[in-house]
Amino acid sequence: MKIILECRGAKISTLYLQTLVLLYLPGEKFGEDCENPALEFFIEQHEDTFFGKATLYIDGCVSSESLSGVVSAYPEQVDAAKCFAGELFIKLFGKKFGYVPPWGIMTGVDPAGYAAKLLKLGVAYDDVKSVFCDAHLVSDEKAELARSLGALCNSLASASSEKDYSIYAGIPFCPTRCRYCSFVSYATDSLKALLPEYLEKLSSEVSMLANTAKALKLKLKSVYIGGGTPSMPNAEQLRKFLFELRNCLDGDFEFDFEAGRPDTLTDEKLNILKEYGVGRICINTQTTNDEILRSVGRNHTYSDFLRSFYAARNVGFCINTDLIEGLPGESAESFCKSVDDISELSPENITVHAFSLKKSSEYTVSGKKLSPFDPDAFCMLEYSKEKLGSKGYTPYYMYRQKNTHGNFENVGYCKSDDSICKYNIYMMESVHSIFAAGAGASTKLVRNSLVCDKKIYNPKYPYEYLNGFDDIIKKEQEIIDFYNSK
Repeated sequence: MKIILECRGAKISTLYLQTLVLLYLPGEKFGEDCENPALEFFIEQHEDTFFGKATLYIDGCVSSESLSGVVSAYPEQVDAAKCFAGELFIKLFGKKFGYVPPWGIMTGVDPAGYAAKLLKLGVAYDDVKSVFCDAHLVSDEKAELARSLGALCNSLASASSEKDYSIYAGIPFCPTRCRYCSFVSYATDSLKALLPEYLEKLSSEVSMLANTAKALKLKLKSVYIGGGTPSMPNAEQLRKFLFELRNCLDGDFEFDFEAGRPDTLTDEKLNILKEYGVGRICINTQTTNDEILRSVGRNHTYSDFLRSFYAARNVGFCINTDLIEGLPGESAESFCKSVDDISELSPENITVHAFSLKKSSEYTVSGKKLSPFDPDAFCMLEYSKEKLGSKGYTPYYMYRQKNTHGNFENVGYCKSDDSICKYNIYMMESVHSIFAAGAGASTKLVRNSLVCDKKIYNPKYPYEYLNGFDDIIKKEQEIIDFYNSK
């Protein structure tokens, strides 16, 4: 799409308009050489008023809308110019395409985090919903979801200290790669051969981070071992890694392990995890439909998942299970059956993801496209919300991704407050610092709750991580300098 933008007084970027266009035209390309479609956008701000006009040229048709309004109509915490431009955009595209996205003009924003910050800034609880609905054109239901989760986030943040921190350790290896996945994960035999050395270096980096935290007198709140598929190492490798981890970590902390694929779990591995203090694990089937599992590249059946689930239940773990709405080829009826099946098992947590077309996934590379708004997506997510609610589950965290089925969100549900995975909220909402180890890991340093002040990135690929390890452990000084710079 060719975008022609003219601003007088107001500050609106072409990039912002591009993100809005993608709500209606997923995968659209932009550039001066694009002739069809094209968007002309004019915004003028004079003192306390706005005026705008937008014209869309698409497939030989011309649509145009205009809008005017006053700056004072928006709360002071809101970027009035962007909201006004967004309202004009939605007026034009909403009429042309026949719908308004459920999250309105909110793009690139964590809704729960935004609600939490509004509440922290002193916006009244009742008014937060109005900010979402009136300024950002969010639906009433989604605004309520964001507001309630923002309040929960602030509750956790108020109980946290700037001396708290968590640790993330990433193991980006998988037995096979799912067709929808874009994580930097390694599934070939030659790359799997890096695993023993990788685990050794990962242990060393976690030890360095833990020692740095002790020197700074920080308190460990949670540890999350993520992937890839962290349960892929054999039992001996897993035991050695966890032994070294526990030797460098002190105190009472939430210990989470993203076991992931049931085809990598054994009774021996589950017992090792329990022996070394893991309390929460994820065992993910994504769907209970075996035909869909095969088509998306999952190397297991629903029966395999059930075996792993019951084995983990017998060992005594708090269990999370993921489901994905909108997997290619799966009907609404099939997804709703998956929700029924998993809710009957009554895991402590269930996370429902809206299918996302990741940039480097096999589906994207092969040219798959998403519909910008799919009524089935709405129905499936509504069903999951109602069904899980009837089973006693409530939302506790949420996040959004680009290019999702129906422009929807991912929601984590819990059976009780005791089963909340606090790490998810700590990490998503920058409640406190996250010291991250492993290839592709990103350390988030937080000075004041709900604001990430600095990020330190590790090399993306495991072979880069291993080759550059001497430089990686030097980030200890960056962390010390950050805390001493207050």
